[in-house]
Amino acid sequence: MNCEMTENIKQMATEKAKGNLKLGYADLNEKIDGSWQIKDDKLYSGYTQINDHVTLVDQLADYTGDTITIFQRYNLLNRIH
Repeated sequence: MNCEMTENIKQMATEKAKGNLKLGYADLNEKIDGSWQIKDDKLYSGYTQINDHVTLVDQLADYTGDTITIFQRYNLLNRIH
């Protein structure tokens, strides 16, 4: 495979991932009211705990046709990413 083709594949994969991320946020924000926060080392949207919420992850995976994982982390200012 030549370098140009490899770069095109990488670009397409990156664009698909970005689209899936936007879709995921939009879908979750539509289904669950409230702000994103971390309480007791668990990720919440409103009063809904996102960690281990298999139904939400499975629905997103079905919509996108991809494997979905929701990560939780703090940045240096303790904002959610």
